[in-house]
Formats: sequence, structure tokens, C-alpha cells
Amino acid sequence: MHEERRDIASATSVYPIVIATPVFRALHSLLLDEICIFLNSSQSPKTLGVIGISPILSPYADNFSRLRKSLKKGDNMVCIDYNSKIIGDGFNYAYKSGMLSRFHPKLFVLSEDSKAKIIQRSVPNSLISLYDARTNLSPETIFFRMTDFKIIQSGKLDSKINSCLDGKISMIEADIRNGIPLEDNSVDFFDSTITLHHGSAYEQRAEFIVQDIFRSLKPGGRFFLGESDVNMRYSEKKINMIVNDLLDFERFLSDNSFQADMLLIDARDSNYPLFAVYEPGLRHEKTPIILAAKPEGIYDKVKINDEGVVVYKTNQELKLFSHLLDRGYKNITLSCDEISFPLIDCGMKEDHDLLDPVNEYYDLTKKLKDAVSEFPRALVEQSVITGNGERYNALRGLVEYYCPKEFWMDLFKKAGFVNVEFKLPKGNENYRPLIGAIVGDKPQ
Repeated sequence: MHEERRDIASATSVYPIVIATPVFRALHSLLLDEICIFLNSSQSPKTLGVIGISPILSPYADNFSRLRKSLKKGDNMVCIDYNSKIIGDGFNYAYKSGMLSRFHPKLFVLSEDSKAKIIQRSVPNSLISLYDARTNLSPETIFFRMTDFKIIQSGKLDSKINSCLDGKISMIEADIRNGIPLEDNSVDFFDSTITLHHGSAYEQRAEFIVQDIFRSLKPGGRFFLGESDVNMRYSEKKINMIVNDLLDFERFLSDNSFQADMLLIDARDSNYPLFAVYEPGLRHEKTPIILAAKPEGIYDKVKINDEGVVVYKTNQELKLFSHLLDRGYKNITLSCDEISFPLIDCGMKEDHDLLDPVNEYYDLTKKLKDAVSEFPRALVEQSVITGNGERYNALRGLVEYYCPKEFWMDLFKKAGFVNVEFKLPKGNENYRPLIGAIVGDKPQ
């Protein structure tokens, strides 16, 4: 998840307004209750892991007097975020709040550029360490890109990261879509609140992240996933529908003799393109294995660009135009040797499976932000504008792949979690969509 991502999480000036709304305050209160009860019941040394920290390290910095009763001397707190700017802002906020007076802080970043951005935020150079990458694992054996971490033969990360965690707060720059940069069985409690949906455009990706959290937890550890119970996963279904329609067209042209694999390039996140190879003789109800590097020997045929436009290369554009019209596509553009149309089209009845839940969610958050009173009005208005921009991108299938609670609970159980349940914070039952938490334990 890169810093250019087009959602409100990277808008550091207005994000605090989002988490000041009643539903997110209630969610954070539930989170702190869960952490304190769990950590007080387990022996030190303990490690609290946080995925997605926000620029004000919420809710930890503002509630540290409560948290410190559960985190004792020798315990660790590990904060992971993809955005070096957020890491720098979170460090400074934690410093000003007094949170860092109890634990020695350390920051791990992926590049000199990230290090420079953090130093610009007045973080001492001596606290920042680089950890390097190597790329000797092939995408054929794993379907996620491993360019951001230094891998050792066992597949774990360099132990220098874990060796620095004893009695410290560590902030680590990492994209969890590549893997969590911690050793097996190293965390007692993992919190990911309003974060994982960013990496859930495909079920495979979400499943991998949940499995990697399970791997990183100690036996008996707990995972708290705070999310909105709304289904914005439609884009994956639509992509498979599009590829099936294109394969049908190629079979029609070739009188059912078409045998070439079809390569999909999903570049909605232009910094993190994904690839899938569709076999011609199948009806694809599920996405084939997602690769993070382009496979050799397959001709580029269909691409989704960073504006959410599907582009298909063909010298039979007029015939394809007619074929797509027959299938219900509306906004189709013809050009020389290619045809294009939006991934999500408000003119297609099926696409309202995404449009309706997106609008339901953003109608709620806009209403809640409008009611926030403790911030300057101009900043609240800017937050609403930023939220409208995020809504626009979500309606195009570009960001915010929120998943229903049943989806996450199934992935928890598939990964091996037990005692899986959905917990709804007090007061949030009055809002739709519901905003709560899926909680599960790793067996002893």
C-alpha cells in the first residue's frame, strides 16, 4: 500500500476527524478493553502488534496511561505501516504524548528516501535503521511480491528486526501484502483496525494476510480486526465476469478453437500491479492465482489501468463492441486496435452490487463527520471533501475493498483461528453499516 494511494488514510491532516466520530471511538474503546484484559491475563514479556497506526498512533498515544498498566517493563509494541510519513508523524505524536518515555523507540524503513522523509519530521537519525531487500524468490512459487524484505532461506525475515524488539516500541515500514516482517510466534496480540480492507481487492490477498498474522502470533495469541460490515468486494466478481465475456468473444471469433491463455494486468494500484492468467477453456467463477510479476511468454491482452478503465487489445473492435453491448455493457469506447470501458459502470444493473453499499457507507461517515465539533470547522469541511474524493474512487472500484463480517470470519477459521466471533461496540448497533470487530485466538 503505497503513499500515492487515493484514500483518506494517507490524508494525515484530516484522518483524526474520521476516528473522532462516535462509531470509531466506540470501536477503539472496545479494542483497548480487549487489549488490556488479554495482556493482563498473560505473562511478560509480551508483544502488542499494530497494523496501520494512523498519524496520531490512535488510540494508543491518547490512552497510554490506560495501556501502560497492561504493558510492563520488558514488553514490546510493534507498529507496522506502509507509509513512512505516517510513521514519522506517529512517532512525533507518541513522543509529545509522553508515550515514548516508557519504551526505547526504534524505526525500520525500506529505503533512504523513506529515511529522509522521517528525518524531515524531526525524528533523530540514530533511531532509524534500514533493512534491505533481495528478490530471489520466484512468483511461480509464491503469489505475492517479496521485494520489500530481506529473506533468509527459511522464508522468515532477517532476525535483526526481532532482536531489537525487547522492551521497545518499534515502528516498521512494511506493506503487509508482501508479508508481515516478524518471525513466527512473536506477537501476543495483533490489532488491525480499519486497515485490512486496503489489501482485500482479491480474496487470495486477504486470505494470505490473515494467514500471515496467524503465523506471527504466539500460540494462545489473539487477533482483533476492526472493520466495517459492508460488502465492497464486487470488483473481483466483475473482473472475472469481464474476462469470461472476452474469452467467449475469442472463442466465437475462432469457431471455438481459441486456445491461448488470457493475461489480466490489474494496475489499479500502479505501484503494485497484479497479474492473473486465465485458461481459455474454463468458466472462471473464481480468480486464478494472483501473481505479482508478469509471467513470461503470454501476450498482454486485457489491462485495468489506474483510472479503473478496462483496455482490451483487438483488431476486431467493431465485433467486440457489438458483443459487449449484447452482454449489457454501456459506456464503451472504440479506438485503433483496442476497446475500453469502465470496470464499474453505473449504467449496468449488476454494478449496483458495489454502488449501493459504497454510498451507504459514505453517507454514514459524511453524516458523522459533519457532527464532529471539537475540530475547526474548516478542517471538518476539508475532511468531508477528502471523503467525497475517496467515495468517488471507491465507486470506480479503485480503493476501499471493505468485506462483510462473514467473509472475514471464514478466513479466520480457514487460517486456524478458534473462538471466532463478531463483537459490536456499545452504541454502534444504531448505525448502518455496522462497524465492529472480528476476534479470534490462535490455539495453544
